[in-house]
Amino acid sequence: MKASLSNTQPPQFLKLLAHEIRWKILVLLARSDYCVQELVYLIEQPQNLVSYHLRVLRNNNIITEHRSAADSRDIYYSLDFDTLHTLYFRAAQTLHPALSRIDIGLEETKIASYLPDKRIRVLFLCTENSARSQKAKAYETSYSFHLHP
Repeated sequence: MKASLSNTQPPQFLKLLAHEIRWKILVLLARSDYCVQELVYLIEQPQNLVSYHLRVLRNNNIITEHRSAADSRDIYYSLDFDTLHTLYFRAAQTLHPALSRIDIGLEETKIASYLPDKRIRVLFLCTENSARSQKAKAYETSYSFHLHP
């Protein structure tokens, strides 16, 4: 029986992050806390639109809000790294169970043990042969596999 991909949907978390404005907000919040006015200025979008996307992210617990210590009237938003980490690896696990078990800091041998024992094929596309062999050699050296012409 042929597996049907027509019913396969990406996890809601990935759909949530795929929106361009929400992605820009997350990139900024990954580096610092911001209030709405700062995000509006940096993203160059109307305040109501930025506020809407902040609410969507907040309702999904990806960002948190807190009042300014200096002036309690201002609300600042920050990225909830723990929730983001959990949702990210849960989404990855829907693609393949091995993706949820890879932790930062594992040695390459441990990482390789999670990967299937299938031959990996890599296609390098370069204009005028400008960097193909250099990239291939770097991958071969870094990942300890051998290239076959």
